[in-house]
Amino acid sequence: MAEAIAQLIKTDSNVVSSLPNDITLTSLRGPNPPSEQEWLTSFKRLAASAPAMAAEGVVIFEGDFASVPSVPKLADWLNLKWAPAVLGSYDIAGIRVGARPVYATRVESPEEGSEAVEIVWQELINFEETVSVGKMTITVSDKSIVASRKVIDGAVGMKLDPVKPFPGEKVLVRRLADAAGQAVEKGLAVKVCFTFGNFYSHFGRFKRAFVSIHILRSRQRKCLLLQN
Repeated sequence: MAEAIAQLIKTDSNVVSSLPNDITLTSLRGPNPPSEQEWLTSFKRLAASAPAMAAEGVVIFEGDFASVPSVPKLADWLNLKWAPAVLGSYDIAGIRVGARPVYATRVESPEEGSEAVEIVWQELINFEETVSVGKMTITVSDKSIVASRKVIDGAVGMKLDPVKPFPGEKVLVRRLADAAGQAVEKGLAVKVCFTFGNFYSHFGRFKRAFVSIHILRSRQRKCLLLQN
């Protein structure tokens, strides 16, 4: 929190004045904090996305890869393996009041060459009717995983706030950051790799830290390999 406040003080006042009133700061494990440029980029994204949050949804996670060998396979793994395990966990299944994320399904992606998985929030009305009130869309491309959340228009029941995290969302975002690392380990994605002199500097890097409402610090692995 102290670091975020310090970076805000250094940020242009025009950017700060455009930020949403409510911002939730979350940190994932990692040896290195975000750089000043990453903080600035995060604040600018927050400021730019604020007016469109209700209409277009809010980006809450981004993870970069060097490549994704098979986009459909990674999307299938997220839909059939990762999502059911997370949604069945105590942290999610233990939500007893109001809306909670209930199921995941494959949906058509609006972006050409990408695949999408949708996690739907539902609420039980008067112990009789189940209604869908919100959703998280996870878009998989050949270079990244991007997750955004949106309130379902016209939903009856609990009115989710489009500028605040949905119930259980923080758990899903943390687990999605873990999933990015697991995808590399399973061969479903390739780490970002940079050339540095006579060495390859190989990072398990998933766009540390920012996601509109959440500013995250993702896990990183760093190793140096001799150039062939």
